[in-house]
Amino acid sequence: MAYPGYQGQQPDLGLDQLVTFPTRGENTLDLFLTNHPSFVLRIESLPGVSDHDIVYMEFDINPARQRQTRRQVPQYSKADWPALHSAAAELSDSILSAHSEDGNTEQIWQAFKGGLLTMSQLHIPQKTLGRKNNKPWVDPPTLRLIRRRNRLYKRWKKTGNTDTRDKMRDLKHQVQRRLRRAYWLYTEGMFTNNSSEDNTHGVNSHEGRAANTKKLWSYIKSQRTEAANVAPLKVNGKLLTDAKDRAEALNQQFQSAFSQKVTFSDEEFWDRTSLIKPPLDAPTCSSVSISVAGVQNLLQKLNPKKAPGPDGISPKLLKELAVELSPALSLLTIPLVQTSALSSLQSPCIQNRVQKTVFLPQDDRGLEQPSSLGRPQSNS
Repeated sequence: MAYPGYQGQQPDLGLDQLVTFPTRGENTLDLFLTNHPSFVLRIESLPGVSDHDIVYMEFDINPARQRQTRRQVPQYSKADWPALHSAAAELSDSILSAHSEDGNTEQIWQAFKGGLLTMSQLHIPQKTLGRKNNKPWVDPPTLRLIRRRNRLYKRWKKTGNTDTRDKMRDLKHQVQRRLRRAYWLYTEGMFTNNSSEDNTHGVNSHEGRAANTKKLWSYIKSQRTEAANVAPLKVNGKLLTDAKDRAEALNQQFQSAFSQKVTFSDEEFWDRTSLIKPPLDAPTCSSVSISVAGVQNLLQKLNPKKAPGPDGISPKLLKELAVELSPALSLLTIPLVQTSALSSLQSPCIQNRVQKTVFLPQDDRGLEQPSSLGRPQSNS
């Protein structure tokens, strides 16, 4: 048993004890403290020569360095927007002429996605971003002082002149003060809304706060000292290190946490829940209509600063081409509503036939719950 005062200081020092199993009888006699527990890949006990077990550990000691990968970034400021509007109108017309409201949703989506990505590649220039090694808070005047300090340092090392040494040291202290001040002003600008910067770029206060928040999390991510992803998983005594095998193991574990679906009748459902049963004369929702104007209104409310999804379509492109793309998107949404149980809702809270529910999540007990009690399910 370790000294109590030592155990109290361990969390304050940022150390984790990784040997949590007994190594001699019921006692743990071995200590392995580290401030990077993610480096440890495997730790277990092996039979020893005497009654004291051996602690076997595998850990990665190779230094991991986060490097930015080269990526393509669209330059919307140099895009040919008249050509994009014309191509978007042609794409929407071709989809409307080739497909109907009862058409295949997957075919409509592939035609829409392929056409939109093709026109964006043709009319929006791409810029390749490389790795950034510079500090964003170092401005050109400070950079000139750094170069001047380096020149004085080389001259002093070559000549040994004391006057040159004194000038170099004074300039060194001046550079340090400027760098520290610029660094703290840069980090402070991430937490506060910089009005002058927002006015320069022509954005309002809400968008300025969003930009500062994005810059803050990018800066925090760049300060990481380790690249710890998903550690190796042990399944049925086998250590999984391949990314595909680990993903499959996590999917199976997640699926095992859910029970099988159980269908209840109307009376059983109301008896097992504490929900208020709607009256018989409650108004019904006969149908759900999707209009082109409604789809256009939703597209125009998209935040253009958000990142694209897995489909690679930028919200800025959808917002700018909302008028031209809304007819095709409305045609894409109508089959989804018609084939879902959303059109069969018979009351404002819950439909009469519970077995047709597709928007009711299921908990561990196998009891269906209304969508207000859980995470809403997507229909796309």
